[in-house]
Amino acid sequence: MNTTDVKEIAELSSQLGYEISVENTLENIKTLSTTPNSVGLVAIIEKKIVGWMTVSKVFQIESLPCCEVRGLVVDKNFRRQGIGQLLIESAKTWSREHGNNRVEIKM
Repeated sequence: MNTTDVKEIAELSSQLGYEISVENTLENIKTLSTTPNSVGLVAIIEKKIVGWMTVSKVFQIESLPCCEVRGLVVDKNFRRQGIGQLLIESAKTWSREHGNNRVEIKM
């Protein structure tokens, strides 16, 4: 995910009822891109973003660190095609690469 994806990310967010402006989405993407232990991932089909996900490493007193899926959306026209599962698999890979074997979904 990068700042050039902002319009498509905002449009996908609105499909789930999150009415956030393109400007605010841009600021959020910029913040995410500079936040250690966090990543934004996109799913692309034929040069079109059809889904996105954010993942963050989290720390808690009562358990070992893990990674959390903080947001996930797949375009309504591309659902039930395994795109969400592919994004989850990407989150698992990113998590392992950052020293975690556990991914939780918190939305």
